[in-house]
Amino acid sequence: MLGFTALLSGDFVYRSHGVSHAVAGGKLGPKWEGAYEVTEALGDGAYKLRSMDRTILPRTWNIANLKQCYL
Repeated sequence: MLGFTALLSGDFVYRSHGVSHAVAGGKLGPKWEGAYEVTEALGDGAYKLRSMDRTILPRTWNIANLKQCYL
């Protein structure tokens, strides 16, 4: 993984707004959404996430679409 930092379980991240297929905010809309907690690192840059209301997200997320969040 060139240029990416590995995340650990318990780390908080933002996810890319464009990848999540949320309602488009246009050019001036937010680029990132979250924060989400990393629940599991699956290898090869894939991660399982949990929202702040403790709901597990149904799919995996690639590190290229995540940005570390410092809470």
